[in-house]
Amino acid sequence: MKKPLHTLCLFLIAATSLYAQDAPKTPPTNTWKKDMGAALSITQSGYNNWQAGGVNTLAATASLAGKFDHLKGKVMRSHTFNLTYGQFKQGELELRKATDIIAYLFKVDWETGKKFKPTAILDFKTQFAPTYKYDDVKGTKTLVSDLFAPADLVESIGYSYDPSPAFSQTVGIGLKQRIVRDQMLRTAWGLKAEENLRSEAGLNFLTKFNKNLATNVNYKSQLSLFMSFRQPSKPEAEWAPLTRWDNLIAMKVNKLINVNFEANLVHDTNVNKKVQFREVLAIGFSYKFY
Repeated sequence: MKKPLHTLCLFLIAATSLYAQDAPKTPPTNTWKKDMGAALSITQSGYNNWQAGGVNTLAATASLAGKFDHLKGKVMRSHTFNLTYGQFKQGELELRKATDIIAYLFKVDWETGKKFKPTAILDFKTQFAPTYKYDDVKGTKTLVSDLFAPADLVESIGYSYDPSPAFSQTVGIGLKQRIVRDQMLRTAWGLKAEENLRSEAGLNFLTKFNKNLATNVNYKSQLSLFMSFRQPSKPEAEWAPLTRWDNLIAMKVNKLINVNFEANLVHDTNVNKKVQFREVLAIGFSYKFY
């Protein structure tokens, strides 16, 4: 699975670059470009004397996401964040978490008038609340993650290639820290039981693609690869880049109603040899602040 995954990642970089066009004219200096919106999706199903059977279900997810770009002189600073939290209740089971994301990306570009420019990146990810693995037969639950358990922080400096507003590719030398504050979870997330922080140096790759596929249909994709110079903490783990690929197709029905399809892929051999995959289809309400 590892080779097809890496081939797919390289294909994404190559394919999206086909959309690249000539760089736009330099915008006025000392300006802000703002984009921020909130969304709420609710799913409910109820059954009463329904002969075919069914389980009452209620699920809700709220999110706040945005991007703020500031150009001053020849320095472009970009702040991108995503805060998402969702829960669901099924039948007589207790309330459970469905999704939980805290993500922040800070990027600084030094404009050179060319398509290649020096870049610095800070990338941070964690979650809001505890996540449990449930055993409904035994009636037990096991903690698998929590706030800052783990939290991933990547800092890198290098060069970015921005041939068009739709596509950008960044390559650099980076440092990555994984923080796991809960001692019971450290070995599960690739740390030793006695350490709460694992640091490693490596090569950092970041590919971003954002394009309107049709009227009111937008596709965003972000592929992150971190190739560590350090061997995996687990002897049985394979040496492979930490890979995360996030995709979002947003379809706007009108000013308030939207349909989103999100797909996330993670490959981290320090945690799991298998590729982790998650997808969410949501219909809900959205509001644009900017």
